[in-house]
Amino acid sequence: MKKLIIAQVIAAFFLSPLCFADWHQFTSADGAKKVMAEVLGFDEASQMATLQLEGNRRIQAPVSSFIEEDQALIKKAAVAMSAGRNLWVEFEDEEKELSEKRNPANGYRTVNLASGFKLELRNNGTAVFEGLTAEYQVFYAAYVNPFKDRARTDKVTYKTMALPALQPREEAFVSTNPINLTRITKLPLSQCSGGT
Repeated sequence: MKKLIIAQVIAAFFLSPLCFADWHQFTSADGAKKVMAEVLGFDEASQMATLQLEGNRRIQAPVSSFIEEDQALIKKAAVAMSAGRNLWVEFEDEEKELSEKRNPANGYRTVNLASGFKLELRNNGTAVFEGLTAEYQVFYAAYVNPFKDRARTDKVTYKTMALPALQPREEAFVSTNPINLTRITKLPLSQCSGGT
């Protein structure tokens, strides 16, 4: 059985809307024209979208000049871009000890735990953030035999979670999915067999 020991747990988070891809084929409202483009921005007040076409050319067009599905995609992309600038995120380690075993004979303490992160989110923008997901990676290490072999194998877990809708200036808390790990540490000499 492979033991997983926390050497260092690090997480990386990336925001994305639920159905937005970088490049998309946009269709005009009348269905006559199609163009491959990437959304660069959307101005809510003027209802103008800024798109980058293939070949690095930029255009501005009223959002109403596209079919309804593309209008929704432009608005979702705008929310994601706004969240990238205005979503405040603070995260902290979140660990729950599941079991503990002390072995005075070999001088080690073994703790099984569920490890993850708790995120505090705050919308510092003026628009509602909804339909966003966070894609995250958690990095940790595994040892085949932590007592004898100090060589480790780095591990990565990839997960996605939906973020709650956030009104301007609203805060929310979410947690990542926990990863079950084992932490092995040396006992103080006074707790070991024959220790003083």
